[in-house]
Amino acid sequence: ILEDLALWGFGLFPEGGEGPDLQVKAAWAAMSMKATMDRSDSRAPEGTYAFGVGPESFWLEVRGGQSTLRDGPPPFEPDLSAEFSKEDFLRIASGDLTIEETDTRIEGDPARLETLFGTFRLPVDTPASR
Repeated sequence: ILEDLALWGFGLFPEGGEGPDLQVKAAWAAMSMKATMDRSDSRAPEGTYAFGVGPESFWLEVRGGQSTLRDGPPPFEPDLSAEFSKEDFLRIASGDLTIEETDTRIEGDPARLETLFGTFRLPVDTPASR
């Protein structure tokens, strides 16, 4: 139910995702991205991924076809960690930008992260994904 609400709610954000009384948090976007990934026919690469997006941090674990998204740093060493600006993270997640086109700092295999973003992405037909 929470994933359905995240997908629905993310679709309500205006184009650009920002406004005088509105701000998109990367962790909120990640909730919609996880829901999109979990509903995809494509499988995400297994592993633990730590994300730093500006001042925010969260992590995603993909194991056995199941995924878990948590706030903060993972309680153990991740398979891959990446630090993004919020703008770059959202543009990569919407498919408007590739990791190679950014200043993203990655510890781990960049190709694995690129593969993850093939399914761990913003829903299609939302303002942020246009």
